[in-house]
Amino acid sequence: MARTREISKQRIQEGLHQVLADLLRLELRDERLQFVTITSVALDAALATAEVWVCAPAGKPNLQSKILAALDENSPLLRRELAARVRLRRIPALRFRWDPAPDHAAHMEDLIASLPDAHA
Repeated sequence: MARTREISKQRIQEGLHQVLADLLRLELRDERLQFVTITSVALDAALATAEVWVCAPAGKPNLQSKILAALDENSPLLRRELAARVRLRRIPALRFRWDPAPDHAAHMEDLIASLPDAHA
């Protein structure tokens, strides 16, 4: 039973991820959210809260607070749209978090690129 519940939770997370990504890309007209990417969605055990991890293109770390503020402002609209598009008894509260992984990956690539060539 626990395995089935975990698979269902994973499917819900994937569905929320897809719908939220589509809403950001196609529906919202907020310029602050123009290049935002949803990297993952994680639901709590009660399916009451969804942590939505987001990032922006590398080289734009100064936009982090503006992006998170814009997402918080648009959260009621996003929840209404989720309610219309996703079949759930209760739409989870959305908590937006900044995903630092893409920034770290870009930094590592820069470090590797700056290493002297060992074969030269």
